[in-house]
Amino acid sequence: MEALVTSPGGSVHLDFSSPAQHSVTQDIPLHNETHQDWTLKAELCGEGFYGPNVLIVPAGTRACYPLTFHPSAQCVVLGKLCLHNNYNGVDHVFTIRGVGERPLPVEHIVLRCPVGETTHRQLSVPNYSQNTLTLQVVTDLSIISGNSSTKVKPGQSALYTLAVLPRKQGGLSGCLSFVEIDHTDERDADKGNIVGRYEVFYTLEILCEPGTPVNTFDVQCIVQSSVAIEIPVRNPGGELLILNVDLEGNDLCGADWILIPPQETLTYKVTFSPAKMGKSRGSVVFQSEQIGEFWYQLELYAVPSAVVTLPQACCPLGKWTRQSITVVNPTADTVEVTVFNSNPRNYTLELGSESTLTVEPHSATQLGVLFTPSSIGECNHGAKMTFTCPQLPQWCVLLFGNGLMPRREEPLSISCTVGSSESVTIRFTNPTERPATLGITLTDKDPSAAPDCLPGTPDKDVFSLLLSQADGIQISEGGSLDVPVVFAPKSMDPQQSWLLISMKPLNAITSGKRGRKKLTTICWIYPLCGIPVSAPVDNSPLCVVQCEAGCQLEKKFDVQLTGYVPGAQTGNEVSNVLVEDFQCEVCYESEIEDCLTASIEAGRRDHETGVVTLTINLIHNPVKQCRCSAILVVQHVSGQMWEFSLDVIATEPQVDDVIDTDVTEFGKTSALGFYLTSTTRRPQPFTAAFQPGTSNEFAVTPTSGMLPPVDSSGALINVFFTPTVKNKRHNARLTIQASGMQWMYDVRGVTPPLFASSPNDASVLRPTSEQHPNFVARNLRIPALANSSPLKVRR
Repeated sequence: MEALVTSPGGSVHLDFSSPAQHSVTQDIPLHNETHQDWTLKAELCGEGFYGPNVLIVPAGTRACYPLTFHPSAQCVVLGKLCLHNNYNGVDHVFTIRGVGERPLPVEHIVLRCPVGETTHRQLSVPNYSQNTLTLQVVTDLSIISGNSSTKVKPGQSALYTLAVLPRKQGGLSGCLSFVEIDHTDERDADKGNIVGRYEVFYTLEILCEPGTPVNTFDVQCIVQSSVAIEIPVRNPGGELLILNVDLEGNDLCGADWILIPPQETLTYKVTFSPAKMGKSRGSVVFQSEQIGEFWYQLELYAVPSAVVTLPQACCPLGKWTRQSITVVNPTADTVEVTVFNSNPRNYTLELGSESTLTVEPHSATQLGVLFTPSSIGECNHGAKMTFTCPQLPQWCVLLFGNGLMPRREEPLSISCTVGSSESVTIRFTNPTERPATLGITLTDKDPSAAPDCLPGTPDKDVFSLLLSQADGIQISEGGSLDVPVVFAPKSMDPQQSWLLISMKPLNAITSGKRGRKKLTTICWIYPLCGIPVSAPVDNSPLCVVQCEAGCQLEKKFDVQLTGYVPGAQTGNEVSNVLVEDFQCEVCYESEIEDCLTASIEAGRRDHETGVVTLTINLIHNPVKQCRCSAILVVQHVSGQMWEFSLDVIATEPQVDDVIDTDVTEFGKTSALGFYLTSTTRRPQPFTAAFQPGTSNEFAVTPTSGMLPPVDSSGALINVFFTPTVKNKRHNARLTIQASGMQWMYDVRGVTPPLFASSPNDASVLRPTSEQHPNFVARNLRIPALANSSPLKVRR
């Protein structure tokens, strides 16, 4: 038989595409299935293509020839790769085509440049080609200047200095390109090659920031009046100058542009008209294509007039509301302002313990004033606040108030076990300026529909007053009276009642500028909500907190605060509950380690019943096993306190690891060691011991010492086992205790087997657990697992 083997004809075509100055590589696989090593010689043509000259493919293996295309400029290149095999004379031919696309930007540059000032930046321009290049500088930004060209040696970089001169504020984006000069596209019509110009470019982002202002003007103006600011503007050129004007700042107005003849100076006027007191900043920006941009800064001060009148403040009798007075300091010095209050009975200045108000230079501050009415209407509710200091002229602020009829108070809830009684005390204060008589009643009808506040007939067995006298009680000006209310439910039905406190001044007639007016009876309404509670079967705790020792448990639950809980007053209303008004802590009934912390996360009030509900967050982090009782104490800023019982349980922790120790014969000691570090970055003292009741066959060393910080090699802990009894379970528990951390290990001692075989005694039977099954005989009985079967058995 005669065989003739020929090599396959034809070739393989490969296309490459990459941005200029960047490379792309294609691995060409070659598989040698012979028993001889191949030596392949490469013949490569085509500008920008690279690869090794020789490639060795070991027998029976696979190798790849790396062909790389790295264009230096935009181009279209055709080439050829021939891999000649010296072993069998076969040529592997590849036709290749490479496309060099527009290069990627060398760098994205962000420049912050003040308007009117030149900012310089140096760029490193690379030359990736093999020739010395002269590069022309091209940009699409008119505010950039520099040399028109630069020369770069092959394989090196040259520094180019860029100058940026912004003419107005704003942001600009563009690019800066370096393109080869005196280069014509090289075209080879026969080969199809096209080579473009060498080019590198940078992307630019220019942030044009305001430059230094030409001048800064301090402008003062009385509130609700106007002042004109005159700014001289000159045209130094020989042509007519048009300037666009941009005003920045509140309460400023002026023309949008100004026209200036050649070699003349005109005055631009801007008006400042503040509506309220305070300090602000503004600017007047002039922009032109001929001369660029310049601007003036304005420090604006809106000062009070000699007499300022605030809007009337309205507030129910017995409450208060807040107003604010703005105090401005337009000077460059810190001023101490003295305030005189003509009506301290109804108006209180929020100055704290200070007698004067300190205002920093070129700033403004707010002075709070609290209005508390002392009668119904506007009579005697006016005040004059006089402000004086050496640096500023004296000015005054007039305040007027109006006292309104009292509104319904916040609901008050009382909870009590059925069959017993509970009391709550309501403190009433006379807000008027004269003595009065009080009448106190309870009613089971909503007095909203009874303007005369006539009492109903409440169930005296449920709600009652602990007062010997409920009518005609005299109270002095600003005096207080405690009103005790008792709730004694007999069933589980919710109860509701209203406490009415009516006050009538002793002086029935008053006179003033507003005329004579008879003082009527003033009534305050306190809604009462009775919440019966069934008698508990046992003293069950509010919450059971159970966690494994060494772990952490976070638990949230709600607690209800009954009784009168004051709200946070904002103006005339009592708002929702403020968490800042409460604090809580956990108290233990026995002396144990503090492992439970409590915090208040949220609070809400039921507007119908007045019951306040707080959301408590408990974090239980026990170190060791325990069981105890604790008391959660919640206290309000007013001094009221509520207590709730808790059961705290720390269960036995899981072991951290199991330690097995082996011995070869009884009476001998085996040892096993492990390393342990602290859980923090500081060394911690520790103690190591076996739990009580452990056999003396186990020992540990050291029994105390210092644990190195975390991430260190650790301290060596050695565990020793010396068995003395056969056929016995050898178990122990090792506890290592450190500050705030505990580790537990189960230690198991493994003793030699009861029957020991002798190598010379073949008649000694092995235990059943040590006899190995005959898998060969078993598999022969299964057709799928016969000798010819490809299936395998995994044990």
